[in-house]
Amino acid sequence: MVKSTHSHLERSGSKSKGFYIYGLYDPSGELRYIGKCQTSLYRRLQSHKAPSQTKLHTHRSNWITGLLKLGQQPIIGLIQEFQSPEDLCMAEQYWIKYFTNVGCRLTNITSGGEGAPG
Repeated sequence: MVKSTHSHLERSGSKSKGFYIYGLYDPSGELRYIGKCQTSLYRRLQSHKAPSQTKLHTHRSNWITGLLKLGQQPIIGLIQEFQSPEDLCMAEQYWIKYFTNVGCRLTNITSGGEGAPG
């Protein structure tokens, strides 16, 4: 298991609306998911925990559901911030590849860049 201890990661849900690449961590600090959003990190975390999302049966939603059943919560952290959305897809792909290459057990099922930012 690789725990992310990179100094460039900010563990904060206080960011307001912007364009972000974020990570979801388990309570032990292990990075498990990379995503992109254009809403506050707090709001994005809440949407990941919403019943409509936890019923999707994806690797990510199964992981989050498992945490919630144990009375635990995923933690969201800022990885990179942008002034506009143009670079989000490429940045998401970069970070998924980077963290996979350093040994993180990500729940992402694709290489990133698909879909609209959450």
